[in-house]
Amino acid sequence: MAKMGISLSFLIGHVYYWGQAMRDKVFSHAKASLLDRTGKRNGLLRCIENAVTRKMWKEPETILAPEECISVDAALRAVSRDAAWQCHSDHEVGTLEPGKFADLVVLESDPREADPNSIGDIRILETWMGGRRVFST
Repeated sequence: MAKMGISLSFLIGHVYYWGQAMRDKVFSHAKASLLDRTGKRNGLLRCIENAVTRKMWKEPETILAPEECISVDAALRAVSRDAAWQCHSDHEVGTLEPGKFADLVVLESDPREADPNSIGDIRILETWMGGRRVFST
């Protein structure tokens, strides 16, 4: 994929919701470990906490393929700059720069400093679209 310049998009929620079933009932551990790989190979993901922890809801103490966990910074980049690039919209969105739409959220705390298991619990204080606040607590 890298050689061909192909970007992979996937639903990281598979790990959380179906990781245990894929491991125990559908595939072996070895094959299930290939489910929604993130690591440093793909870099695109949809759910920051799940990409960082790779925990499964039926077995929250178990990490499916821990070698595929990525950093919070990599996850944040994947859902912003990398996602915009994949949609061919990186000239408009994905980073905060002059001339781009200012679409962003203001969070209660910094996800890079939070317990990785509680990133999904961080409250959104404000949402901005096109440089205008559209939501505030």
